[in-house]
Amino acid sequence: MRAKQFFFGSVGTVISVGAGGTQVFNAGGGAMVIGSGKSIVQQRDLGGSFDALEVTGSAGIEVRRADHCVIEVHGEDNLIDFLETELVGTTLQVGIKRGVNFTSHLPLKVFATAPTVSEVDLSGSGDVRLSGLEQDELRVELRGSGDVVADGRSSTVTLTLQGSGDIDTRRLKAIKATIKLHGSGDVRAFASEEAKVRLHGSGDVTIKGSPKIRDSKVAGSGDIDFDD
Repeated sequence: MRAKQFFFGSVGTVISVGAGGTQVFNAGGGAMVIGSGKSIVQQRDLGGSFDALEVTGSAGIEVRRADHCVIEVHGEDNLIDFLETELVGTTLQVGIKRGVNFTSHLPLKVFATAPTVSEVDLSGSGDVRLSGLEQDELRVELRGSGDVVADGRSSTVTLTLQGSGDIDTRRLKAIKATIKLHGSGDVRAFASEEAKVRLHGSGDVTIKGSPKIRDSKVAGSGDIDFDD
């Protein structure tokens, strides 16, 4: 069965059913646009390079490490412009256009490459995937029910989660990890030398890598597990 995702409200609330790609986005008012079913790939010129992401709502993006910044949007030909991308300084902003109502049968998503992504800010139910990272630092802040996954290498990682979403950087080999979790979400990370964890709520934190220095505090019913 194909997944069905329903979005309601001014910024969109997502409910997922099944495992596929039909989406209904209702921002209130205006006509409903039905996806054509014709898939296209749209290349966009940012006019510069990015090293940070700011993703809002239900938007999704996958970024792979490469020498140059390239961005493509995949979706149906009559809906693809509803997924907005804008470069502000060195931050790539990604989100669904305000005030639009649409039903899509194919995923609407951004695929990009960049030399480095040092910061991710995700608000809402969207997804961020980072692959092949080779850098000194990664900072992630997630507010809501979305997911952030990263792999590769980063000397330090700083992960902050507020809400029911998940952050998974177990495949991102880090020397030091700093984690702050507020809510019911889960954080999974890797640290080979040092891990500092502050947990407030019912979520769980799992640390791989057997770090020698461990500084952890829990306020709530959540658990911190050092998976040695």
